[in-house]
Amino acid sequence: MVVGVTNDSALLSTPAVSERHLLNRFSFGCTQDLAAEAAAAGGAHAWFEAQLMPASVPDPFGDAMQDWWPHLSMTPGQLQAADDAGTLDSGEVPQDLIRWSLMRRAYSKRQLFETMVSFWLDHLRVTVSTFGTWAVRIEHDTAVRKRALGRFDDMLPEVVLGRAMGCYLDNFKSTARRLNENLGRELLELHTVGREAGYTESDVLDAARVLTGYRVDLAGTWDLVRAERPLGRPGARARLQPPQLGARRPARGGGAAALPGPPPGNRPADRAQAVPPVRFRRARRCHRRRRRPGLP
Repeated sequence: MVVGVTNDSALLSTPAVSERHLLNRFSFGCTQDLAAEAAAAGGAHAWFEAQLMPASVPDPFGDAMQDWWPHLSMTPGQLQAADDAGTLDSGEVPQDLIRWSLMRRAYSKRQLFETMVSFWLDHLRVTVSTFGTWAVRIEHDTAVRKRALGRFDDMLPEVVLGRAMGCYLDNFKSTARRLNENLGRELLELHTVGREAGYTESDVLDAARVLTGYRVDLAGTWDLVRAERPLGRPGARARLQPPQLGARRPARGGGAAALPGPPPGNRPADRAQAVPPVRFRRARRCHRRRRRPGLP
């Protein structure tokens, strides 16, 4: 292999240890090209400031990569129809998503953005290669990407109530008579306050009841349907409130009802993420993920 020789001073420059540390933390590796980009921007800190506005960072190669995998632009209904017709192998769709994600992490000029997308996808995890999520996992990525450098309280409700999360954690089949608490438990334990907040099983059930009613036509149209009528006793309308950690609440008797979701700011995901420990846990997890041994 012939290695080219360059006289470009930007390409030959070596970042200081502190700058290289910053570039490694907020990218997928400090390469020669990335060091040159940082030098051209005026240093690693100036590069970081520019990366906070990903829309202003030109990335034609990264933007064009999605066209390499046309399945990623299809709707869940279109994917299912193609799978039913035998023109698509459903197993290829998640593999295409993996390939596209890896390519973006390696070659995108918006390295900080891709780093935060990876962080949030890990925090709000939905597996890629399962039967129950293969057609809707792409839109999970889309929701996270839309808000990767935005507000967590905007991202959380959209992701938690999305089809991918509902299918992955079985909320799509939760009913008043057969309450499934998987999503309610994960919302509290992993996505927001954590076990150290001291929430109770009653809080978990409260979260599950509020989330119950978001149905997905699994392996059909994949449409998300929010049931409008109660699922409990005929004619009864359960009064559902967002979970309040540690609060004692009267029993509901008939169980959960599938009612239209509460207004923004009063949803379980909104209320849970506003608790101070949530902000601390997110910051601590982000720090641990980007830390390098031997450096502050």
